[in-house]
Amino acid sequence: MKTFVRSFCILGALVGVIPLRTTVAQGVTSAAVVGKIADDAGEPIPSASLTLTNTSTGVRYMARSAGDGRFFFENVQVGGPYVLEARALGHEPGRVPDITLILGQRRVADVTLRRAAVQVGGVTVEAQADPLRSPARTGASQYVSDSLVARLPTLARNFTDFVETTPQIARTSAAGQNNRFNNIQIDGAVNNDLFGLGSTGQPGGQVGAKAIPIDAISQYQVLIAPFDVRQGGFTGGLINAITRRGTNQIHGSFFEYHQNNDLVGGGLTTKPFGEFTENQYGGSIGAPLFRDKLHIFMAGEGQGRSRPNSGANIGIDPIPATGINPDSAARFTNIFRTNYSAFDPGDFGQVTLDNPNTNLFGRLDWQVGQNHVLTFRHNYVKASDVTTSRGNNYSFASNNYVIRDVTNSSVLQLNSTFGGRLFNEVILGRETIRDKRDPNVTFPQVQVTVTSDTSATPNPAGRFTRTLVAGAEQFSQANRLDQDIYELTDNVTFGLKAGHKLTLGTHNEFFHFKNLFIGQFTGLWTFASLATLQAGSATSFTRTLPYPGTSTPIADFRVRQFGFYVQDQWDATPRLNLTYGVRLDVPTFPDQPRSNPDAQSAFSVNTQDVPSGNLLWSPRVGFNYDVTGDRRTVLRGGVGLFTGRPAYVWLSNAYGNSGRETVQLSCVNVAGRADSVPAFTLDPNNQPSLCRNQTSLTATGLQTVNYFDKDFKFPQVWKVDVAVDRDLPHGFLGTFEVLYSRTANAMLIRDRNIGAVASYARDGRPLYGTISSTGVVTTNFVDARFDKVLEHYNGSGDWSVSFTWQLQRRFANWLEANAAYTYQHVEDRISLTSSIASSNYAFDPIRFDPNNPEQGISSFNIPHKVTLNGTMNLPWHVQLSLVYIGRTGSPYSYIYQGDANADGYPNRSGSVRGENDLVYVPRDQSDILLQTPSQWAALDAYISGEPC
Repeated sequence: MKTFVRSFCILGALVGVIPLRTTVAQGVTSAAVVGKIADDAGEPIPSASLTLTNTSTGVRYMARSAGDGRFFFENVQVGGPYVLEARALGHEPGRVPDITLILGQRRVADVTLRRAAVQVGGVTVEAQADPLRSPARTGASQYVSDSLVARLPTLARNFTDFVETTPQIARTSAAGQNNRFNNIQIDGAVNNDLFGLGSTGQPGGQVGAKAIPIDAISQYQVLIAPFDVRQGGFTGGLINAITRRGTNQIHGSFFEYHQNNDLVGGGLTTKPFGEFTENQYGGSIGAPLFRDKLHIFMAGEGQGRSRPNSGANIGIDPIPATGINPDSAARFTNIFRTNYSAFDPGDFGQVTLDNPNTNLFGRLDWQVGQNHVLTFRHNYVKASDVTTSRGNNYSFASNNYVIRDVTNSSVLQLNSTFGGRLFNEVILGRETIRDKRDPNVTFPQVQVTVTSDTSATPNPAGRFTRTLVAGAEQFSQANRLDQDIYELTDNVTFGLKAGHKLTLGTHNEFFHFKNLFIGQFTGLWTFASLATLQAGSATSFTRTLPYPGTSTPIADFRVRQFGFYVQDQWDATPRLNLTYGVRLDVPTFPDQPRSNPDAQSAFSVNTQDVPSGNLLWSPRVGFNYDVTGDRRTVLRGGVGLFTGRPAYVWLSNAYGNSGRETVQLSCVNVAGRADSVPAFTLDPNNQPSLCRNQTSLTATGLQTVNYFDKDFKFPQVWKVDVAVDRDLPHGFLGTFEVLYSRTANAMLIRDRNIGAVASYARDGRPLYGTISSTGVVTTNFVDARFDKVLEHYNGSGDWSVSFTWQLQRRFANWLEANAAYTYQHVEDRISLTSSIASSNYAFDPIRFDPNNPEQGISSFNIPHKVTLNGTMNLPWHVQLSLVYIGRTGSPYSYIYQGDANADGYPNRSGSVRGENDLVYVPRDQSDILLQTPSQWAALDAYISGEPC
């Protein structure tokens, strides 16, 4: 034990005394086998013939040694076992058996051949095997092995459930970066929700869809700082998964799991847990179609899941919980059925929400001759989810909506070897994602305000105001999203002299987005009471219509991103491996948003400008240094610039909000207004297109404009990583790692329609208008014809740092284990937690200038995290696996309810609610005037008791 502790303590000391260097990673969808071939006198053997054969599939790779005896196999499929055979004239043949490869591994397999005048029996050589000690390991990463994928518990059966076993990932944020800045790849091809509506990053994330059956996953890596320029498209993390393939043996599996509310433990609450059921079932099969030549693998998985709605339910929960008397709900239903019998509001009791999910996967692998391996795979996903609202707005069943997702993903990959020294990898990918959000009914949304007494006797203090809602949910009346994704990747690697391997490559992506999103497209009627609903006297009517002279607006745009890179991987010495390269990404936008002459005249803004053709350079360099010469202590790390993608929903805001797409018809029954509410009707085909006294539709509403600075660049982050790995007793590897990130190009937002500072409040904050004694806010706009004019531009300086202590043990004999603690600190100017530009701007807490936010604690800052996971074999064929993740909570701030700085937020034109003015916290008693000075002690105790 003393040796164990002493060895682990060496880690921190080494980082303190060894200067910072740099490094890289190995492989995109595959692994590599490298080494030197020499005779028994230690002399290199040139032009030796080497063959690497997968004994389970018959796949073979050929190579030939260089003049210095070095050889390498690139783009080798992961898995195994492989046998490496070496032959050279005048030498006995040699072999290295039982080679198993993991994703990104650079397996060292040196071979020594004995001199022989006559060929005799071969020589068997052992090679270093543990991927955790691979010379390719450089920046922060986590490898999830096939044994962990198969054994670790997962209730959701989603391969991304294991992502958070990576120490530097908290929830779905990697190293403190925005969760939308991650990249998910399966077999080297993009498998992201590039538009960015869901929180998981997977296609269909809004409905909990799973990208692929978990039985189809062989292994994967989570890369935080890979200094390999082939890896791109992220500033957070890269999840790189490889699927299973068939072998020369027929093998299969089948499973079924069941969960329900009877299996939920008690003690958390006195309220019974709502009824739910979840059935998961599926299986897989792999087989040879032609032995050693053509193999097939298929997997399928289904989920049937039903659950009760969240929130309180009328007639089931007590009135104080719902704030609504069941008599009011019954009367609401009666009015519909009596006065508007053709339109049913639906039930108001508990709702069962269905969430089915289907995944189908197939893969073919074909050995084409001696030097080519062709792989084709296809994945199909279909999922849906029903949503309702049971809060201040109480939805009847007709107001429910369902989101449906269908995703098809295909990948064709060809790995080729030419002459034993040149390797080529080509990947073609196509993915289509179709998301539809459909309301339960077609008639417009109806909202009625009701006031219910929640006490046994009339008591004005106990009365609640709630809103009963029926009809087509207002944001689901026109809501569709199509994503078409195509990509082409080609990597060519060839050996040079003196241990250099040069890679030239290109990665190109072609996206096409069609987003139809129009709130209140059919209409929204509001009523002040049940009596006014019965009389058909609406308080207001709101409807969004196409801008005069235009068709139904759809944010329809294409993106073409071209990537080129060059990289050299150099075995500088037997103990030092260097990788250095540069990558260039060039995103282009062939389509332009609509032109808005009003924005041009008022703000000198050309709404047709898009950030097209801006060059994004990403230089990187990395190292892996064997400090002791026996790989017991390794120093590794790197520095590099990483370029990611923004969530394209943010770009779509510019294509859908130039101010020339829609007109909002807003009819309100207010004394003195001419545009009063038209006659109430629920007929979806005859909804009013004019207010009562209007004769023509005019663009009289306030315009909302979103646009991008033409010099805007995609997110870019510098990352510096340094780590020390130390061999410990009993097969454990100890790691101490430091990762520092600093943003070179961040996305910031400012509202150009906020006027100059008018005055200052007592707490020193600037006021951008006036606030009356009754709390009425009047904002000074630059141009009163506009609501929000939001510009997206670049900033820099956001930063994060993390320190990780980790113990790992690869599966051997009986145990595989991982234990880690990570401390991190993350600061940014805006955290971009929403998909809507106005929400991203409005939800950012501010002290002073809303258009120049200060740097502060990020929403993605999770200071402390502990990770434990592992699997072990016990007697009597029992396997025990464990996953534990503990972390501190999310940061928060106190803000005022209302508009403390008169900038128009949270209620600019009623479209966005985003209280964002930070509460002023006094330094001491002299910094605040209290109406009752004696209350300072209580206030001071409250302030001191808050951890923030």
